[in-house]
Amino acid sequence: MKRFLKLFRLEREERLPALVMLLFFVALTTVFVVHYYPYFSDFSYKGGNPFFRHFRVSGYDSFLYIITSRWSTFHTIVFRHPLLVFMLFPLHVLNHWLYLGTGLNCVQFVIAVPLLFSALYAFIFLLRIFRHVLEMGLWESRLLAAMTFSFAHIMLAVFVPDHFILSMFLLTLTLYVAGMRMKNKAAFSAGEAFWLTLLTGGVTLTNGVKTILASLFVNGRGVFKVRFLLIGIVLPFVLLTAISNLTYEHITRHEEVARSEQKARRDSLLRAKYPERKVVKKAPHKRVAEPISEQGFLKWSDMTTPRLKSIWHNQFGESIQLHEKDLLVDSQFGRELFAPYSNVWNNVVEILLILLFLAGIWCGRKSRFLWLCLAWVAFDMTMHLGFGFALREIYLMTAHWAFVIPIAIAFLLKGSSRWRKPLAALIGGLTLFLYIHNVSLIMSYFVS
Repeated sequence: MKRFLKLFRLEREERLPALVMLLFFVALTTVFVVHYYPYFSDFSYKGGNPFFRHFRVSGYDSFLYIITSRWSTFHTIVFRHPLLVFMLFPLHVLNHWLYLGTGLNCVQFVIAVPLLFSALYAFIFLLRIFRHVLEMGLWESRLLAAMTFSFAHIMLAVFVPDHFILSMFLLTLTLYVAGMRMKNKAAFSAGEAFWLTLLTGGVTLTNGVKTILASLFVNGRGVFKVRFLLIGIVLPFVLLTAISNLTYEHITRHEEVARSEQKARRDSLLRAKYPERKVVKKAPHKRVAEPISEQGFLKWSDMTTPRLKSIWHNQFGESIQLHEKDLLVDSQFGRELFAPYSNVWNNVVEILLILLFLAGIWCGRKSRFLWLCLAWVAFDMTMHLGFGFALREIYLMTAHWAFVIPIAIAFLLKGSSRWRKPLAALIGGLTLFLYIHNVSLIMSYFVS
């Protein structure tokens, strides 16, 4: 436990950049909270659920607010984020106490704390990856860590009430610990692998697979020892599966029935009060993508959305630089799927980032640590570009993988001697451009 807690002790050289980034994160969060406070501070739910009615940011969900305000579960949350509702329960209790004292729903402030903590330590662990794992210089490490948070949908993940920054925190923690073990030629114990897999998979089930990949790269064939395999890999997924099924059977299913009955009673009262009003049936939902199957998780797959356009416009486009057109509009509410940038400089920046990323991969091609990072990206891309999971909103997943871009670029800097300073200057210029571009658009959306 002491060794784990030591991970959160800031080193002297980390304190200043940590303070600067924390102030930046707090500023973004403050703007966001102020924007939605008139809607979300009322606990009466007059006119329906305010989070469903008013929250509109790209396609992110407001489940953290909903669950913390009135602790409840949803089918997608239970099976894709098995431990999330239980992690939020203490925050729900705290929020209830605050409500008793103030008469207000303080959920925005309650949720802001773990989000800010996660963002700060995701930055710190990235800083340590550059500094200690890759042995970069101090200023280059700070630059590359700061560059990561200049990416549009990592910046947004800092304050939107979704799970992405929580995932990024756990993934960067896992990557840092794995990197140090690989550097020191040490191995994960079965217990360490168990807890890392349980926590990462508990917040986002698929991230547990990334932890297994980390164990494979760190421990090698030692992963297949019976004790490690059973405790470090099989047991956490058995527990997560059991927790998901039990939660659904004993909590979620009853809540779904209650919500359905409540809706039926409300419709019945409306028909009795307004008998002359005709019942208007909703038009069937227009299918926008063909899944592999309608069964289980495959119903979220997508076999029809163009992959190359998705990579250019959304994966390396919107993920990194927000589009002015349809700014932060949800794809289900009229967002154009593939929108070109209005400024040629945005295309230039995208091309430069892709080239730097590819050049970094080439320079680091002999690094076992970089191959671990790329294995994570390959897993994500298999899901999104292969099966098409969340492909139409692939930019929402940026915090799950895009921190690998600066890590790859670090190998380009390490492999350059003559061009190292010009490259650092180019990276600094790109980072500054991304901060100015993305922050100005975020401000224009929330301060209006």
